[in-house]
Amino acid sequence: MKRRPEKLGLTSLAAFLLLATHAAAQESQNAKNPQSALPTVDVATRQMTRVTCFSQVYELLLSRNSALRSSSATLASLQSDVQQASVHPNPTIGIDAENLAADRSQNANEYTASISQRVELGGKRRSRIDHAKAGVAVYDIQRRIALKDLIGQSRIAYAAVLFAKSRLSLVEQELAILKRTVRLISAKSSYGGALTLEVKRAELALESAQLKHAQNSQALQDTELRLVALWEGSRS
Repeated sequence: MKRRPEKLGLTSLAAFLLLATHAAAQESQNAKNPQSALPTVDVATRQMTRVTCFSQVYELLLSRNSALRSSSATLASLQSDVQQASVHPNPTIGIDAENLAADRSQNANEYTASISQRVELGGKRRSRIDHAKAGVAVYDIQRRIALKDLIGQSRIAYAAVLFAKSRLSLVEQELAILKRTVRLISAKSSYGGALTLEVKRAELALESAQLKHAQNSQALQDTELRLVALWEGSRS
């Protein structure tokens, strides 16, 4: 029995064009706006292999997000300003020289040394300390708000990844069933037990499932890229 050569159906061609168009659109968007470029697929795949729960996403945010790490350094700098503001002003030392043009043989040069200490009155030191502490408090509040917003985004993105994975799993099960169905109907048709129309109908259903699988695979990849971008994209 000769096996019919496989042809690229219209549905399979549509799946190929869908993936090619998506890739071209993503490259165009990254070229126009490099700051918002998503991480590469390879980077996202490596990162997602280590993520099995949201606590790991949270750890990656804290350890790899450049904005959070920069804000921690800024907060530490502001806290050091509080310590500097509490320090008393340094004393100043001055030396004056006179009669330098006089006859050196008479040893008439005169030098005067002085030391002074600025005394702050009217609560200036306390005001300086309070101002520095207020700066720390305001920045810390802003930092906490930004962190909560980032965590909220990551929760939504992680939930989207889980949803995309579950949909892809269902489509893969459907695809496996249709593949077995096509094999059975094709074998039955070779012995005259099935109509050609039934074979065509099963093949069209298989191609439709393959297109759905391609779409859901791309959707999962997109959601993983958006999640990984929350900590990896900020480093590019």
